[in-house]
Amino acid sequence: MQASNASANMDGEDLRLLIEKPKKFKRETVALTNMWGNDEIQAMGVVSKDWKYIFWNYEDDNMNTTEELYHIGKDRLEMTNKVNDPSAVKQLQIMRSIYDEQLDKLKKEATKDNLYQKYAVLFDRNATAEDKKPYLIGKPDQSPKKEKKNKKNKTKKNKNKKKNKKN
Repeated sequence: MQASNASANMDGEDLRLLIEKPKKFKRETVALTNMWGNDEIQAMGVVSKDWKYIFWNYEDDNMNTTEELYHIGKDRLEMTNKVNDPSAVKQLQIMRSIYDEQLDKLKKEATKDNLYQKYAVLFDRNATAEDKKPYLIGKPDQSPKKEKKNKKNKTKKNKNKKKNKKN
């Protein structure tokens, strides 16, 4: 196989080692991101061999930011959120620290294309709802595309009403 021409800021490991020599492939944690869909479902998390931490960043009048911590080494189906479990306090601190390291990496390396830079604020555990507000698209029924479409439909309806009044 030829060497990869990946750019210097590309995140990740060369996966050929995983295929060619699986025992030599080492990665303690991996970041998980969901940057598509409605604001409410976007999130970032980190996973280690035995633990998974997720920070749900969305916040409005009906919803608060939320953290989840699962001991996936013992709870593969993620049925028990350990965030408020006193016995998991130390692990929560560790996973938050790993999360913050991944966020710092995102802040430094996120491409400027497709608005990925906004996630440096949206996924920040310390950012307030006000800090995040300029970067939110809005609820599905309030998206700019729908507003434009609704405006167009209203204009059409008004023209039809005017036509009907003339007749």
